[in-house]
Amino acid sequence: MTMTLLLFAAAFLAILMLGASATSPAMRPTPGRTTPIDEAERILAGRYARGEISYEEYGRMVSVLRR
Repeated sequence: MTMTLLLFAAAFLAILMLGASATSPAMRPTPGRTTPIDEAERILAGRYARGEISYEEYGRMVSVLRR
C-alpha cells in the first residue's frame, strides 16, 4: 500500500514538473517583443524596399548594427 502511494506521488510530481517547465517564460514564445536592433533592421529593410538606400548601404548598416 505504501509503495503504491509513493509511486502515485512520484508520478504526480513528475507531471507537475513537466507542466511547469512547459509553461515557464523561457519556453513560451514572446510574439511582439522585439529588441531595438530588430526594430532598426526592420526600418532599414523598409527604407531599402522603398528605394531610399542602396543594397550596399543597407548591407553596411545592417553589419554595423549586428556588431
